[in-house]
Amino acid sequence: MLNLFARGTGLVMLVVVLVAANFGVGQVGGRVEFEGDDDYAALWLRAEGLVAEKSFAQAREVYVAMAGMLAEDGEASEKRWVDFRLADLKWRAQAGSGTRDNTVYQEAREELAELVQVVKRVVDRDRVWAEAEESLGGLTTAEHGNNYWRRDRSWVYYEKALDWWAGASDVELARERYLELVWKATEPRGGWRSAGVSGDVGSADFVSAEVLRNVRAIAVERDDWARGTYFLIRKMERQGMNARRAEGVEQLYLELLDLGSGSVWFDDALFHYAEWLARYGLAVQDEATGRWRREADFVKAVEVFERFLDEFGKGESAYWERAGQRIANITDGVLDVAVGNAFLPGSAVQFQVAYRNVEKVEFELLRVNLAAAVDFSAEVADGYEYLDRVDERELERVRKWEVAGKEFGTHRPQSEMVQLAVGEDGKQLATGGYVLRARAMTAKGGVTARDLILVSDVTLVAKTGSNGEKLLTYLCDAEDGSPIAGADLKMWMMRRIDRNRGSDLWWGKAETSVTDGDGKTLRRALW
Repeated sequence: MLNLFARGTGLVMLVVVLVAANFGVGQVGGRVEFEGDDDYAALWLRAEGLVAEKSFAQAREVYVAMAGMLAEDGEASEKRWVDFRLADLKWRAQAGSGTRDNTVYQEAREELAELVQVVKRVVDRDRVWAEAEESLGGLTTAEHGNNYWRRDRSWVYYEKALDWWAGASDVELARERYLELVWKATEPRGGWRSAGVSGDVGSADFVSAEVLRNVRAIAVERDDWARGTYFLIRKMERQGMNARRAEGVEQLYLELLDLGSGSVWFDDALFHYAEWLARYGLAVQDEATGRWRREADFVKAVEVFERFLDEFGKGESAYWERAGQRIANITDGVLDVAVGNAFLPGSAVQFQVAYRNVEKVEFELLRVNLAAAVDFSAEVADGYEYLDRVDERELERVRKWEVAGKEFGTHRPQSEMVQLAVGEDGKQLATGGYVLRARAMTAKGGVTARDLILVSDVTLVAKTGSNGEKLLTYLCDAEDGSPIAGADLKMWMMRRIDRNRGSDLWWGKAETSVTDGDGKTLRRALW
């Protein structure tokens, strides 16, 4: 009998591919037909050849025959291997049948677990122990339908098998199986590069950095080394980015990029290096504490994105369109203004302005009588805001000024609070409504933004009943809450009209009323 299964022996998997072709496997109706003079070695070669072809059900038939031959005088190591294959092939054949039978899976799990549990001491763990742990990992994946979020449950078993192979004496076989196991455990849904992207790195979240460093250390093929390096980078990125780790990540990116476009992982590395630069590319030292921190380096990120577009054409990488979009996102001009609240007469008026890639922002204040200038009666797409219905050409400009942009040329987004200075009369804004309009010029044209500023000493509270049929309003002094009687109110009631034109249409009805002695009005809703 053969004894090929002790720890450190690598003959088994190496000879199968070379020799199995010399032994024919007859089949009848999809089943294996045995010849009378088949001996154990020949059957073993047949069985392992079928395993290599993923003909698991047929391979198991051969192993059943082998088990009968070992029943009386087989060596313990050979019996142990056959027991492993019978359990392993049981669930693999079931998984390949296209049907789901949890009973078969459970039987296989119990048999594999017994092969693992019978080994009590670490020093006694053999090849079968490692293969059984790996099989349990594959079985766990099959039980959950290759569920992406259950990969960590399979990894518990795969990791034990990896530990065994890391200490195996047959270095070449151990290298092959270690890498094979890591790639099997981390294979994303749909397979490697199924969508033109080299791996969904989220599938390797549970793999330790130590394992990925081992991959880099033992890999002899360039793509294996590149894949391990890329996964290690993304793993480190997910662990947070302090100054020290950032240096290590950038060094790994540069090592990976040195492989050039000949690596299938080059586009992944180049694109994500640019993304990393747009978050952590710049090392900055705090003048007060002397500590280093990482900030975005948008200028360098754009350079790397542009290099990406030079290296790859449309259709050559799944990242191609995203790289162009990222350049536009970083370099386009952006401008926005936001007024957070209404203001009492005489109080300081302030607002938030956010911008990017602009040298200066020009501001204007236009006085508006909302009761007269706003008309919601016409149907307008997405026109439910007051400013959507204001014609600015008819408004009086009361102020104009400009603010210089900060850090122009760095592509860094800016945000600051702007407080209106007093007017030429030495006063704050008078009571009323104002359109705040902002404009800026960029390399690609002008950008604008606007918001509404309200200065008032009154406030209006509105409330509907539980059935929505009645509307109650209360007009009062904004500071002490006392009611304001005899005031004219104009109320717009808005309705959204869905006409399947790609956007919502809005229109409204207006109603005027006068507050009573308690500052209230009560009416039926217009809709």
